[in-house]
Amino acid sequence: MLNTANAIWYRNGISVKPEFIACNKEFYQATVAGLDFDSPATIGIINAWVKEKTGGKITSMVDGPIEKATQLYLANAVYFKGQWETPFQLSATKDKEFHLRRAPVKKVPMMIQGGSFSYRRGTGYQAVRLPYEGRNLGMYIFLPDKDSSPEKLLAIMNGDNWRRITVPGFKYLYGSLTLPRFKFEYGVDLVSPLKAMGD
Repeated sequence: MLNTANAIWYRNGISVKPEFIACNKEFYQATVAGLDFDSPATIGIINAWVKEKTGGKITSMVDGPIEKATQLYLANAVYFKGQWETPFQLSATKDKEFHLRRAPVKKVPMMIQGGSFSYRRGTGYQAVRLPYEGRNLGMYIFLPDKDSSPEKLLAIMNGDNWRRITVPGFKYLYGSLTLPRFKFEYGVDLVSPLKAMGD
């Protein structure tokens, strides 16, 4: 399941161009509303939206009180809950050695699966695509070669290379895949990109 949601809340009394509001409602299906940023209830309204749109995974985005200089909140929520097309079996999870870059080897729970995988051998890496149920979405996992690194791979993964690699480059191959059990989160500070966009 993949859900996305957008919202814009602006301080009551400021002037917002109608074209901006219309564009965000039409193209991004955004919630757009003026709120009293001086009212404690506004914090609850924003945080309730965040909690609802993330399935309860994020319960708070705004702490109060809202600063006087704050004129607008721009929020984007992406909620994804996926099941692997071919789930990893818990009974096949074993403690194995995991090699860290700048630390000793650790024993961690490793998920193990055999079968036919969408696989690619590229310059400096190996990669697999693990599809989620429905096969429309998948996770790409890249393993750098010993003389490469994640930084080297990321440096070449611009938009054009990404499409060139992921669209035609994978073929099915029988093999075995071992992955550490993992959990990941993502956050980004938008202040610099928004400043670069100008007024």
